[in-house]
Amino acid sequence: MKYASRMMRGKNIWLVPLLLALLVASVGWWADRQLHQTINRELRADLSATLDANVTALEIWMTNQKRIAAALADEPRLKAVALKLLDQPTEGFTNRAALNELSRELITGERLQERVRALGYGMVHLVNTNLTVISDAGRRRSRQGNKVPEELQPKYTELFTSGEAIIITPFKLKPPQIPQRGSNRPNRTNNDAQPPREIFGPRPGFGTNNPAPSFDGPPPNEPPPARDLTVMQVAAPIKNSTGETRGALALIINPDAEFTRIIGVARSGDSGETFAFDAAGTLISESRFDDELKRVGLLADETNAVSALTLSLRDPGGDLTQGFIANTNTTQPLILMV
Repeated sequence: MKYASRMMRGKNIWLVPLLLALLVASVGWWADRQLHQTINRELRADLSATLDANVTALEIWMTNQKRIAAALADEPRLKAVALKLLDQPTEGFTNRAALNELSRELITGERLQERVRALGYGMVHLVNTNLTVISDAGRRRSRQGNKVPEELQPKYTELFTSGEAIIITPFKLKPPQIPQRGSNRPNRTNNDAQPPREIFGPRPGFGTNNPAPSFDGPPPNEPPPARDLTVMQVAAPIKNSTGETRGALALIINPDAEFTRIIGVARSGDSGETFAFDAAGTLISESRFDDELKRVGLLADETNAVSALTLSLRDPGGDLTQGFIANTNTTQPLILMV
């Protein structure tokens, strides 16, 4: 009996340290879990605060853009000339002499081109309710007759219906076609745009008073732009004395100068990023990681390739940084946040 009793006491000696070890491990696991939860909460709060700050800054900026456009469109003298232009028939453009004369009065007489550049815009269009550009300022000559790009027409229809200013998020304009040998002018389509330096002026010229050069094709020894031009627009209605919307004044914005810069002002750490995307999941602001996106194959490995309006925010199905190659033959699902 004494022997058995000593054996029981020996077992109890080992049980106490084991229970203590289990208790310490449990406390350690609980503390580690609480630490991770605290870090996750702080990170979530930090990212949410950064996002909220960027969204607020962007909303303030967009509101100011609408106010500027609306104020410019409502100036009495400018509006009077614009309404004369908008009242001109545009079917067939048989009255080009009158249109050109009124355009010159709008651009030079009202110093419209100089004023919009001083305000930081690259160009200004006057658009009628038939979605036709009847005047543009930003070049020495005005060219009438281009239709509003098809993808933008719903926004202009919204403007004409509501009578309120609108913001058009970044979109790509195609550069003009290179003229064929022996031809005097490029074969432009309705949606063709001028090269970047003509819309936004000579560099550094966006938002300055520097005049933009006239351009009717690529100058000698200068290659055409390597990539499509990305622009934004803010447009405000032009109304007559009875309050009827007769057209729109559209200001062309360089998104890299303000839109993308506002989003990128507040960044969290070395890898935090705020980015904007459209309803289809396409990135509309430029990423800070374009070089990395090229290395993993999400962007074309070209000098001028950019993520904005190129990258679709879809799940590749694996870790591209570890050598995974996405299947490009199938449509991948959008990432969770999109």
